[in-house]
Amino acid sequence: MAGFLPKISIPNVSLPNIPVPNIPVPDFKVPDFKVPDFKVPDFKVPDFKVPDFKVPDFKVPEFPTTGYETNKFDLKAQVESGPPPWNVAWADDITEQDAMIGIVSVGVSIFAENPAPFYLWIENLINRTVSSLLQSGENFPNAIINQAKELAANAIRQAISGNNPIEVFQNYDTVDFKAGAIKYSGRNLLLGQTASPTFGLKPYVAFRWRASGIPVYYY
Repeated sequence: MAGFLPKISIPNVSLPNIPVPNIPVPDFKVPDFKVPDFKVPDFKVPDFKVPDFKVPDFKVPEFPTTGYETNKFDLKAQVESGPPPWNVAWADDITEQDAMIGIVSVGVSIFAENPAPFYLWIENLINRTVSSLLQSGENFPNAIINQAKELAANAIRQAISGNNPIEVFQNYDTVDFKAGAIKYSGRNLLLGQTASPTFGLKPYVAFRWRASGIPVYYY
């Protein structure tokens, strides 16, 4: 029959045994490796000295003074100082113009025909300092107050009429008294120059308790 293929049988084929030869792996040794010593070189920080620096002297320039200078407060401190210190009642300042006409306060003059306002003004000063001392519980006899009032009136009248500082002093059993007026000077300054000199009077009365052992000084 045309187109017919014959049947073909494939024979069994056996592969021969081929032994694999033993191939030894050669020994491999990593050579010793030593890290070389490495020494950091000594490094010294060089000495560094800050140079001396001096702040230059600087003086604030003095500018000419403008204002008012007076010795009034130094004189007041002298009146108030002790020992023991004085309890002082200060009157208002009396200007040069007021002193010339005897004015010691508003409506009060040493030259007035009626002396009652002047004595009342003196009495108010005395009462101010006495009331401060009475805080300690002590009492003032009226005789002392009346005598102090007369002493103060005469001293302040003389100071104002003569335009001079005056002080009177009187000691009693346990208390000292003084009265008078300081005369202070001053000057108005304009750019360091005296523009106008001034002066004034400041009357006062003062009491103090005499401490034990304090000597009595007579003025």
